[in-house]
Amino acid sequence: MTIRCPLIGWNGKEESELTKMLFRDTLRTVKKSFSRYISIMLIVALGTAFFAGIKATAPDMFATAREYFSEYNLMDIRVQSSAGLTDDDVGAIKKLNGIEYAKGEKFIDALVRVNGEIEADIDGTQISTRAYGISPADIANFLNGVDDGNYINRVQLIEGKYPSSAGECLVDASELSTPGSFVIGSKITLEKAGGDTPTGLSVSEFTIVGIIRSPYYISFERGNTNIGSGKIGTFILIPDEAFSTDYYTEIYAKVDGSDSYEPFSDEYFNYIAPYESAVKSLSDTQVKQRVTTLRPQLLKQIEDGEKTITEKSSDATSAMKELDSTIETLQQLVDNGEKLLADAQAEFDEKFADAKNTLGNNSAQLDAALKDYQSKYELWKTNKEKYDESVKTLSEKQEQYDRLYTECTSARQQVNTLNTAISTTNSLINAADNVMQSIQDKNITASSQEQVQAVITMMQTTYPELYNAIKSLTTQGLAMEIIANVEPYIEQQKQKLADQEKQIKEKKALLDALAANLETMKTTLEKASADSAATKKQLDNAATDLANYKDELTQKGISIQSGELQLQIQKIQEEAKLKELTQQVQSAPANLEQAQKKRAEADAQLTSSLAAARAELNSAKELYARLDNVKWSVYDRTATPGYSSYGQSVSNIAALSNIFPLFFFLIAALVCLTTMTRLVDEERVLLGTYKALGYTSGAVMLKYIIYSLSACIFGTLLGVSTAIFLFPYAINSAYGIMYSMPSLIYKIPWLDILICFLLSVACTTLSTAASLMKDLKLAPSVLMRPKTPKAGKRILLERVSAVWKKLSFSTKVTARNLFRYRTRFLMTVIGIAGCCALILASLGMYDSVSAITAKQYGENAISKYDFQIAFDNAQTTGTHTASFNAAASDARIRDLTLVGMKSMEGFGAETNKKTDVYVFVPEKPASLPTFIDLRDRHTGEKLTLDNTGAIITEKLAKTANVKTGDAINFSDSDGNVYSVTVSAIAENYTFHYIYMTESVYRVATSHDPEYFYALGLLSDNVLSDDADATANAKGRLASDMVLTDGITALSYTSDTTQSIGRITAALSWVILLFIVSATVLAFVVLYNLSNINIIERNRELATLKVLGFTDREMNDYIYRENVILSVFGLALGVALGIVLHRLLITYTSIDAVMYGQTVCWYNYLIACGLTVLFIVSVNLMLRKKIKHIDMVSSLKSVE
Repeated sequence: MTIRCPLIGWNGKEESELTKMLFRDTLRTVKKSFSRYISIMLIVALGTAFFAGIKATAPDMFATAREYFSEYNLMDIRVQSSAGLTDDDVGAIKKLNGIEYAKGEKFIDALVRVNGEIEADIDGTQISTRAYGISPADIANFLNGVDDGNYINRVQLIEGKYPSSAGECLVDASELSTPGSFVIGSKITLEKAGGDTPTGLSVSEFTIVGIIRSPYYISFERGNTNIGSGKIGTFILIPDEAFSTDYYTEIYAKVDGSDSYEPFSDEYFNYIAPYESAVKSLSDTQVKQRVTTLRPQLLKQIEDGEKTITEKSSDATSAMKELDSTIETLQQLVDNGEKLLADAQAEFDEKFADAKNTLGNNSAQLDAALKDYQSKYELWKTNKEKYDESVKTLSEKQEQYDRLYTECTSARQQVNTLNTAISTTNSLINAADNVMQSIQDKNITASSQEQVQAVITMMQTTYPELYNAIKSLTTQGLAMEIIANVEPYIEQQKQKLADQEKQIKEKKALLDALAANLETMKTTLEKASADSAATKKQLDNAATDLANYKDELTQKGISIQSGELQLQIQKIQEEAKLKELTQQVQSAPANLEQAQKKRAEADAQLTSSLAAARAELNSAKELYARLDNVKWSVYDRTATPGYSSYGQSVSNIAALSNIFPLFFFLIAALVCLTTMTRLVDEERVLLGTYKALGYTSGAVMLKYIIYSLSACIFGTLLGVSTAIFLFPYAINSAYGIMYSMPSLIYKIPWLDILICFLLSVACTTLSTAASLMKDLKLAPSVLMRPKTPKAGKRILLERVSAVWKKLSFSTKVTARNLFRYRTRFLMTVIGIAGCCALILASLGMYDSVSAITAKQYGENAISKYDFQIAFDNAQTTGTHTASFNAAASDARIRDLTLVGMKSMEGFGAETNKKTDVYVFVPEKPASLPTFIDLRDRHTGEKLTLDNTGAIITEKLAKTANVKTGDAINFSDSDGNVYSVTVSAIAENYTFHYIYMTESVYRVATSHDPEYFYALGLLSDNVLSDDADATANAKGRLASDMVLTDGITALSYTSDTTQSIGRITAALSWVILLFIVSATVLAFVVLYNLSNINIIERNRELATLKVLGFTDREMNDYIYRENVILSVFGLALGVALGIVLHRLLITYTSIDAVMYGQTVCWYNYLIACGLTVLFIVSVNLMLRKKIKHIDMVSSLKSVE
């Protein structure tokens, strides 16, 4: 039986053989044109790699964020109130439909010391922190595997352990926002300006025990505060027990089902919006309740505060008067001591001049009596001093005993309370057991429902908690249903009992320790009391003995009142006084210094105490004054530091993936299309041969489809398998310096891979098929002849006869070749232009990123100052403190100027997007150009700060969508909104500033600026060519300044440059990846185009060799065309590169910085030079191919 093949018209055996021949021929074609095949595969690989890699990055980063936020339970809604929030507020929010969880949170903002030393932030100020509370119960549940959704904003422990006591803390892991001294084991002290413990804390010193990452803070930005510079430097977590407040600072809420949405999508925010509105609707009711409770409390607090201040002031006045009197006396002794001694000695000598004559006549008995009397007098004096000391010791021991007794009493009360709780819990457990036993004993059935209900009802009055657990059940003969409900209750109570027993065990241990200490202290107190009584007895005995001796002398007939004896006694007393005065004069300087020190300490303590009391009083008064205006502030995640900027950054990457990779891929696809269509044209004769042998059009097409499709498959696999991991990893690592996120989650972008593959197939396989279909419609005899050349036409240049006649023969041939073969011309020009544009855009991005630090701090910098000083107290205009004067007079400082700088949020009238800004007010606007060069980027014009308005930075103007003459708004941490007219827009690359004069600031805010900072320039004796010497000199200056009273920190611009440099360096690695990819693609594309150009012109080149062209003339013939094509391609490439660069810096911008807007002139040369280098390299590589063209085979007739 003969089988006819519908494909080629032959039987099965013949078909099999010819099919094998077809595949073998395909393999031969691949081998013959291996360089072309590899070029197609590499071009497809590069195109798909860049397309799929960049496309995969944004979804991977979004997926990582989504998983991170979900796993660590990031809040959806945040509530704040100026009057604090309570458990009632938390409960009200929990009751809202759709609110899954709600939790109250405490935090406090404070300045930081680490190991006793002030830590400076990146801006040179003492770093501030936001200390959040963390619940030990939440930690315990989490560690035990309990997935309690109430633990909102769960932290990820990177290193160390969780806190186990009130004096331990966890610190931020971010390298950009956290000082290097924040390491495990360091001690952190939280303080207010001036060093006092912040109000609201019972513990102010903490030991770092762990390093954490929080989903609430994913950026190095930490938000604003009303202390320090106005910017939160870092955050820490401390146990809830470290807080002394009874209210919450914030409430976090989690919306049911929110994690099912992409966290940065409009769908997510649209889903959250109704619940946010529902929370806001509670504000009036809850605030009214809060105000009703607070008003009497605040009135009492204000009354007590005023009373306390009055009492402290009165006590202080008395204490200060006594100290001043002592100092005055000691000062007189220091100033006039020698004279007082001389006068006293003269008076003594004059008064007792005749004493010797009188005493010489006295009897030995009188001398002995006086001697005994003086001895008894000294004994009485010694006993008096011992008694005074014993009284003081007894008083101190009594105070210690009273304090310990109070602690012991408190611990005993806690033990009693826990005993009561344990008894109650035992009762509940027994009651529950009895209920179950009763039900089981009754063997409840449907017929005895009334008995079961009676048992349940009985619990209502006796054990209401148990009753509430089972009252909703109906018996209906199902006793086991009741038992099933009661059993978990019993287990819950038993667990509660175990916890209570553990607590009472700890409290009893504490009580025993306190009781032992109390007993010891009691013994010590009794001993001190006995010692005091003994010394009192000795004193009384000495006094009695002295009095009795006086009487004894009188009885013996020696009258104390007699002139001689009285004179001698007076002399003894006067000598003692003179001796005492001498000692006072000698010790007066030391005593004066000590008294002055004691007075200064007392004054500082009093000032601090009064300041704290006044601060609390003023806070209470301010809150009382605001009670009528209290409201809830409700926020979503966009108000979380870094949340929106991360979403924007990733969205920028997504936008970039729609521009740069597409452009990249189009160039690759276009070259592949050209390669395959030219391959088909080259094998035109072979197509005719196949058809003549009986192959159908489909069979012939299969060979070329296999050729192109296999190259697409291998190229796609190679490119995608590498890129979907390499590109996301590289870009995420770069952004990892700015954002604190966990390891990247890789999602395979199947759709993008499919699109890449289909586009590759469309540009190669389908274009091949389309070209084949056109040719295969012709008869085999037509295909087996060379394609009829197009009719020759005169090119435009030939019509300019004056020029054409002067051209050489080879030049004319080159011109005709260029303009007659338009497809070749366009494809080569587009290939060269695309390569040049990609390289130029990549180099331009590198320029733009590098310009951030170079233009801000480098040569001809905007920020000219060398360092910044922070003061602990605001300097007053025209009245500088000793701190400023000390710094300004230092020989190492060339110039110094005061500035006010406060972190706020800026926004325009037409946009609600808020941006962190620094409101900058120089004390002397005229001197500002010495330190900061305000200039227009477009014109270079110097900008002057005056009273017509504010100068804002360029990136802020773009973000807020304002221009000169518009109003720019800015708000402080209390929500107060201010506005000022924009007088000019200044070039600036790091952060955002609003510059204004003191007068403009005062009009805009109704406040005077506070000058907490100074900008300075270093003298030449600090700066030198020796980097080490300069660093040492700067270090000494910083140390000396920090030791100066009133100066808290000195930071150098170079430190800020290094921090920003780390960010730009990370971005530079991403850009370098683009540059490498672009250069590789450029080389492969140019090689492929040049290779195809030579292959398809084999007959032409062979003819020229037959005509006698030397190898050099042949090379010149080809290179001349390439040079001209390169000129056109480079011109177009530069234009395209500029456009592509503008698109890139627009769509990849970051909020905190402005990219450089121009490309350096030398990068135009580099882009063109690299392209030319690739062209020359390719030409050199193909010289051998031109040299070895076989003239015979190339010119062999195909007829």
